[in-house]
Amino acid sequence: MTKTSLNKKNLFQSILFLILSVCLFILANPNFLFNQGIGVLAWIYYIPVLFLINKCSYKTVWLAGGLFGFLFYAGYAYWLYNYGPVCFYFICIFYFIVYSFLFLILKYVDNKNVTYNWLLSCVVLAAFEYIKTLGFLGFNYGVTVYTQYKYTHLIQIADTIGPFGLNFIMIFCSCFYYNLLHKINLKKQYESEQDTNLDINQFNTHLNFLKAHEKQMKKLSIIPNIVIGIFFHILIVFVLVYGFRNKDYGASDSIKICAIQHNEDPESSDINAHILNFKSLYELTDLALEVDDNIDVIVWPETAIVPCIEYRYFRINNGPIPDEKEEKSINLVSNVLNYINRKNQLFVIGNNGMDFETAGDCETQSDFGKIYAYSNDALVFKSKENVIPPVPEKYKKMKLVPFTEGFPFSNVFPKIYEKLIDMYGYLYSPGTEYKVFNYNNLYFSTPICFEDTFSDVARNMYKAGARCLINITNDSWSKSSSCQNQHLAMAVFRSIENRIPSVRSAATGVTCVISEKGEIIQKAEEFTKDFIICDVNLINKNRKPTFYCSYGLMIEYALLVFAGVFLLIQIITDIIINIKGKHNGKKR
Repeated sequence: MTKTSLNKKNLFQSILFLILSVCLFILANPNFLFNQGIGVLAWIYYIPVLFLINKCSYKTVWLAGGLFGFLFYAGYAYWLYNYGPVCFYFICIFYFIVYSFLFLILKYVDNKNVTYNWLLSCVVLAAFEYIKTLGFLGFNYGVTVYTQYKYTHLIQIADTIGPFGLNFIMIFCSCFYYNLLHKINLKKQYESEQDTNLDINQFNTHLNFLKAHEKQMKKLSIIPNIVIGIFFHILIVFVLVYGFRNKDYGASDSIKICAIQHNEDPESSDINAHILNFKSLYELTDLALEVDDNIDVIVWPETAIVPCIEYRYFRINNGPIPDEKEEKSINLVSNVLNYINRKNQLFVIGNNGMDFETAGDCETQSDFGKIYAYSNDALVFKSKENVIPPVPEKYKKMKLVPFTEGFPFSNVFPKIYEKLIDMYGYLYSPGTEYKVFNYNNLYFSTPICFEDTFSDVARNMYKAGARCLINITNDSWSKSSSCQNQHLAMAVFRSIENRIPSVRSAATGVTCVISEKGEIIQKAEEFTKDFIICDVNLINKNRKPTFYCSYGLMIEYALLVFAGVFLLIQIITDIIINIKGKHNGKKR
């Protein structure tokens, strides 16, 4: 075969592997074709990626990686376009760059003539998937393990090894089978070459040829793979056996919670739309109370009430009302408070918060009402106690969506910050405390929107005393079931990791209740006006935390350390070999 035809063959195979890789990654996750995804594909979807890297040269592998990252996130997170085209293009370009570097690292690892280089590839991939969840741009969407949220028995092990422990096992599966298939292919190629190679005189002696042949056959032997494979599949059996256990997670009693899904978009700036939102909320709440008047807690979604309740209430009797829109906002807030105060339930509602100067704090009357910070809040009201005047218990969202909600680098990049303010009007300030609320022994925290995609947020809430997560979410902007199911997939793991129930109230879905085992025990149909009523277990506050809750970062840090140390050792070894080679060359 000529060099040109060989290059064409490699190019064709590379394109084929690239397309196959992107398709497998998209299909394994909830997507536009299959709302819940085909999770089983995630166990093998790194196989074509590794073959792609093997086929590419250093000159082209970065491009293959960039195209993979761009196409994967374009197909997986296509719904970001509805949030904002700028966000969509930014994510696609960002992951083009990120995966370009990843593929270069994996090519370096794959290029080493080391028997177990595939194990290092496995560690690098697992460490990479954890790293991309960290920092300001941390993004859990697209992490392999979250494709498994429907396989309840399989993912129970997350209370011990966490999501990234199981994530490593899944990536190991892909890398193991890649190595097995690659070795079988190399062995076939080698045997074919030996059958057609008539010029064995290139060896000094026949004995040398036999020694080299024996060494190569030993290197290509699949016996080590079979041994490793046996232990790996025993591990999978153990994971499943662990998942089928029946265990008591410390529930002493239950409490009845109603989660409302009003199927509206709170993002609208039209005050009339906000008024209609409230109408839908109270009509659904009244209907739920007709169905069951023993409801203890009622949950409304993120920013269910858009005008800041505290600010508008204090404007009622302080100073002139500037315009008709503000007057309608004040009337809306007054109606909301009067409605809640007539009920006998605890209300958990999403609201845009403001820190402002009150009459007792400001130096002059003209300063009254001056706003100096905005926040995304969860407010907790108990009728006839803290409703009128509104003095709610509150949690301020701590993990803000990059750029659209928060930008912590205003001093370093003032022009970017000013541009964001021009685009969105204001950005939120993050909260500083993992707030825990208590109502009739229901100790709960309220992660807001994508905060329940982060293990560390839920773990810190548990450590602060929360024994239930009540998540309020607005994914209505996505206009996508796959987006909402991708979000749900991550929320399922938060319950398993800490062995506590979760209640989700989402504007358009997925509104549901998740048990301590990660089972979705009740769910509202997406994109409908609906509600769910469910008895939620009260977890004993003195119950011991899970292993993962106590030592959650051990596995994640181990992945980072192993990947960093092994790569560093390999790089140092290569440098030493190159120096020795140059030195020996000079001696000659």
